[in-house]
Amino acid sequence: LLLDAGASPQTALPEGETVLMTAARTGRPAAVRLLLARGADVNAREGWKQQTALMWAAHEGNAEAAAILLEAGADVRARSIFGWTPLLFAARQGQIEMIRVLVAAGADVHETLPDGTSALVTAVQGLNYEAAVALLESGIDPDAAGQGWTALHQIAWSRRPQRGQNNPGQKPLGDLGSLDLARTLVEHGADINARQTKEPTSDMEGRNDLNRYGATPLFLASRSVDVPLMQVLLELGADPFIGNVDGDSPLMVAAGVGVYSQGESPGQPEESVDAIALLLDLGAPVDNVDRTGETAMHGPAWRGSNDAVTLLVNAGARLDVRNNRGWMPLTIAEGVYHNARIMMNKHTAQLLRSLMTERGLDTNDAGTDLGGALRAEVEDETQVDAQNPAEVQRRLLEVQRKREEALAQGASGK
Repeated sequence: LLLDAGASPQTALPEGETVLMTAARTGRPAAVRLLLARGADVNAREGWKQQTALMWAAHEGNAEAAAILLEAGADVRARSIFGWTPLLFAARQGQIEMIRVLVAAGADVHETLPDGTSALVTAVQGLNYEAAVALLESGIDPDAAGQGWTALHQIAWSRRPQRGQNNPGQKPLGDLGSLDLARTLVEHGADINARQTKEPTSDMEGRNDLNRYGATPLFLASRSVDVPLMQVLLELGADPFIGNVDGDSPLMVAAGVGVYSQGESPGQPEESVDAIALLLDLGAPVDNVDRTGETAMHGPAWRGSNDAVTLLVNAGARLDVRNNRGWMPLTIAEGVYHNARIMMNKHTAQLLRSLMTERGLDTNDAGTDLGGALRAEVEDETQVDAQNPAEVQRRLLEVQRKREEALAQGASGK
């Protein structure tokens, strides 16, 4: 009616969003067909991000509208100002039917973002595992890693994202799990021992000070002590001894070497014990030394896992080894300044000191540069007697509860 009355099919909002884009985005196939029949420009771009109607349809998964646009000559390989194509939008959003429509219409399944990120890695980043399978079935390279890592690496990050300054992680779409996707990737030829060649930004994968150049998917899973993923990767043939270029092994990072901050780096101290045990059973050496002079035994001091200390000691790990800064595991556990914060695990320090004393090892740290850390002289039994940071936190919360209860009772005169 409006078109018959003289309304223009090219009508657009101030930012350049045309009525055709709106119809494509909201999934109105009849409106899309009518607007095109009346002369709407199928490849018009809005002014903000240079996106087209087909990109909007792909993003929202409106396959029928997309098919009409493609039939009318929509450019299936058009790129937005940031390099996104319809296919890349569909992969990011997990639009499986849309992926198939676009590929059938000539979309290049191997196209990437400007930094080299493939549609496959993009799908995994969005936890769209079924969309990743659709891309594999369409012929995408399972080892595509133009931005520096493969989809198998991305699974490790997507399963256990860095916390702290980042938003909560996404929830997977569909019924396919990440472990099943890992198996499917290998079935399609993915290299289980692919090495990482670049670092992601902190905005993408969180803050980090561990060199991940050379990391395999198993290395990353070990770092986040993701035992289920570690087991699957090992079943698929992952080498448990390949480390990064700095000489850190999967065992070392599972123990805690490279932890940025407790509560921010993924993985709990309790979980590290299972990861360590898995790697020790495979013959992982306990006294490898990395570029910074750290060994696996330094790890539990960073992570705060007494059970991991015991496990490594029983496997023959040295207690008195010092890193390049002169820090023994005991030094770290008693408190050092690291990554702009005090890192301290008093309960682990107590165990380490006891084990060293029993073996006649020197526990003296006099003169050691602690990186600016000031250690409290008062021993808090709540912390020292605990077995891991989670238990410390539970005990501190219980102390706080009792104090609040006592305060309330005092206020009421009881």
